Amino acid sequence: MNEAFKASTGVRLYLTSFFNRIIKLNAWEENFQDRVESIRGEEIGFLRKNATLKAFMNFVYGSAPSLVTLASFGTYVAIDPENNVLTADKVFVCLSLFNLLR
Repeated sequence: MNEAFKASTGVRLYLTSFFNRIIKLNAWEENFQDRVESIRGEEIGFLRKNATLKAFMNFVYGSAPSLVTLASFGTYVAIDPENNVLTADKVFVCLSLFNLLR
């Protein structure tokens, strides 16, 4: 995805800088503007996908410790609900150990 983004950005920059004088001389502004806007649309699409992916990954990495803690407590209680009771001393010790593992 990174290479495609660089390619679309490079094409847009090349077209705008190199052909600027030729376009003005031949009065091709509207046609050229449509081409640049379509290429810019592709570029924005890549940026949007990249931002969405980064936001999702930040959410996953940020919520992983909490989810692991909840899953551990849930598994502990689900294995044997009568003997495995969560008390304050067990919870606080586990939380401090999970914080050390971060």
